Amino acid sequence: MASNMGEEPEINFTQCKCLEDLENLTVAQLKHYTVGTTRNDEIRTLMELLSALDYKQAVIFTNSSIRSEVLSDVLNHYGYATGFMHARMPRPLRCLTYAQFRRMESDANIMVMSGFGHVMESEYVDVVINFDMVESPLAYMHRTSSRQVRKGMVVTMLRSKEEVEILNQVEKMQHIKLHNLPGAVYARMHNRNTPSPLPTDADARESF
Repeated sequence: MASNMGEEPEINFTQCKCLEDLENLTVAQLKHYTVGTTRNDEIRTLMELLSALDYKQAVIFTNSSIRSEVLSDVLNHYGYATGFMHARMPRPLRCLTYAQFRRMESDANIMVMSGFGHVMESEYVDVVINFDMVESPLAYMHRTSSRQVRKGMVVTMLRSKEEVEILNQVEKMQHIKLHNLPGAVYARMHNRNTPSPLPTDADARESF
């Protein structure tokens, strides 16, 4: 995988035509949870989540194309059928990848993304994981909102007080309530056999 492409400009959500009517978007129907982690433990935490949650399809958000590709490679290595999408991919390939995923025609039931939103518009996506924290409350809405009533859950992985503050702003702006993970899920996370040792490849860790 190429790792010297330079940082790409992420898609500006506020300029997307599909987001012009922001009043029709909502995140309120979903259940919103948080889980604490650290940079050293983030992959383990993610795998524990994926092993403990029940879902038809899951979308995992990162903040860069490199992290999307690296994380997809890591998850595939450990047996999670995972694809990736990001802003550096040619538009036809992005459209094809997402169309196949959305229609469940892909071998992957997990998609790692950066620079996209409104995945809850897909009827089979019922879990969204913010592997990387959003930079603003508006970005949180774009990642998880829908124009239709949907059932599902959003789990945000937190690593700092600054990230907690952003979620506090999300609560106020979107009139939602963020909770710690349900006890049953938390118990399953720590009772499952998470692959060990977890990836320590130097190139992968540098990319992260």
